[in-house]
Amino acid sequence: MDEKMGQEKESSKTSNCLETRRSPKKRNAGRIRIQGE
Repeated sequence: MDEKMGQEKESSKTSNCLETRRSPKKRNAGRIRIQGE
């Protein structure tokens, strides 16, 4: 079960990255968020 959840998280991360690449504004927001963590 854990593996399946992990895979879902990974694919969700990937799709987020793809969406972020399409929108420069979102990419900047993501960058700021990563730096803040």
